[in-house]
Amino acid sequence: RQEMKDAHPEYYALYAGQRATNVNHLCLSSDELVMENARYVRAVFDIYDLDVVSVMPNDGFGAICQCPLCDGKGDLERGYRGGMSDYVWDYVERVAKEVAKTHPDKKILCAAYGTYMGTPSNIKKLSPNVMVSIVGGTSPFATTPEERAKMKRLRSEWMEVTDNDLIMFENYPHTHRGYYLPSFVPHTIADSIRELKAEGRSIGGDVWLSIRRCRHVGHCKSDGQSGSQS
Repeated sequence: RQEMKDAHPEYYALYAGQRATNVNHLCLSSDELVMENARYVRAVFDIYDLDVVSVMPNDGFGAICQCPLCDGKGDLERGYRGGMSDYVWDYVERVAKEVAKTHPDKKILCAAYGTYMGTPSNIKKLSPNVMVSIVGGTSPFATTPEERAKMKRLRSEWMEVTDNDLIMFENYPHTHRGYYLPSFVPHTIADSIRELKAEGRSIGGDVWLSIRRCRHVGHCKSDGQSGSQS
């Protein structure tokens, strides 16, 4: 909310001397932000009686805050899929430990996604109240044995970091671009579900299917591709 941006610009990431309130990227080194997030999570638990609340950074979070507190917390040698893992998961862990003081039976969720898909190197074992959702953990793009082995290795690495069962999150963004990926790889998807069952560490899955945006139903712009209608 704008009120938060006005009152606490220091919660937001610093890029080139400016706080990133326009894209809502956060300074994950801020101790007060941890407390603010914990207060929010507690309120959600108390008001809505949920079992799990996500503290995952917003989509597109690919650059670490440039303030002195965050300096040196990235690891470029780990590449895109792990360069921000230590930074993000340390924040998740701090929020989770704070929330556990008042809500020990509730869970904090974060996705292993994008720049923090890989396991953190600075945390040997996540707190018992942290749940991990791997985005693309059974990726249907992984159709070769080598790619499938890579995804299996990623799941195994996360199983070492958490004692909780994992959630597999599959987002099929190309369904609104004319690819309709799930239709082409049903065997790969089925095989991945059987793999998860054999591993015995998956609590379930979350599947998103994107639909082409239409101004009016029945009047989708095709852009040379067939559109989906709802």
